Amino acid sequence: MSVLIIGDEVVVRATIERLVAEGDEVRVVESDPRVGEEWRGLGAHVAKGAALDADLIERSAQNCRSIVLVDDGRIGAESVEEVFEGAALAGVERTIVCTLLGAGIENALRGRSGQYVLLMAGGKRGLLRKAGWVAPSEDLARAIDAADDLGGEVRLELDLSEQAAWRLGLSVREYGE
Repeated sequence: MSVLIIGDEVVVRATIERLVAEGDEVRVVESDPRVGEEWRGLGAHVAKGAALDADLIERSAQNCRSIVLVDDGRIGAESVEEVFEGAALAGVERTIVCTLLGAGIENALRGRSGQYVLLMAGGKRGLLRKAGWVAPSEDLARAIDAADDLGGEVRLELDLSEQAAWRLGLSVREYGE
């Protein structure tokens, strides 16, 4: 299965490692040539350019089942529309958004038609950051991998913002079409 990943370097690295080990074809959009070489070394195909360019995303996401956007708080709702546009033009079935800081892209995702999985991983109000707890990147990569592997027509939100959610089961909200 092909997956296109855009976003935070630490989580992208862990996700590439996990998905490549699982036998998935991984593509990444990266503007920094040094980082792009690192991703190639991990087995990913790299498209060089701006991660929020709808045309580049469309070309990079051809024949991908899922696009993964890892937002560390720097993307914002307006810019994420470029990602959604490129994914739609490429015919991508599922959008997976892992938001680390609750940057407000949730409403943009919820307003779209089609499949999505929203992983809220950093606390909507920044509480985890203040408390010093952030989900480990390997755990977020595991959650992204599971979101990509889900069957059916998915519109799912998982709140991973509390440390207890990882020990006691996840807080889940499903949204119908």
